[in-house]
Amino acid sequence: MKKNLALIPGAGILLACHLAFAGPADYVYTPTVEQGEREIDVKFGHWNTNAAQPQTDSSIGLGYGVNAWWFTEIYMKRRKANGQLTTYDATEWENKFQLTETGRFPMDIGFLLEIERPRDHADGWEVKYGPLFQTEFGKVQLNANLLFERKYHAQISSTTELG
Repeated sequence: MKKNLALIPGAGILLACHLAFAGPADYVYTPTVEQGEREIDVKFGHWNTNAAQPQTDSSIGLGYGVNAWWFTEIYMKRRKANGQLTTYDATEWENKFQLTETGRFPMDIGFLLEIERPRDHADGWEVKYGPLFQTEFGKVQLNANLLFERKYHAQISSTTELG
């Protein structure tokens, strides 16, 4: 009986996944940094809110754990939309800062800063920033990213959005 009850929260989470608002190549960030870590990061996602206008995003990144509290990564992004050819979309520089020592406090806290330059310079510069949280309850790990996003020096003005 206990095993069956344990399945209920998991089933609820799976059923609610379609409510998540994220782009095709977005993911959950963790606040931890490992000094000396070298990373090749490949992301791929497909978004099909309208069958006539599917979108595919992909990126490849090279990252490095500079020290015990700073990880930096550079990405090249590509996009395929509306059945067009895949094209270069943007260059992104991601920086993750670990603000608390892993496991020392009930919650690990970090901060993310991303700066993106789209191929179309009329789109300006996109900046994403915000805190990263992680905690554990037994074998369950919970992560939360409270990220804000804004475009600067774009032809069309924008406001800061939760993103």
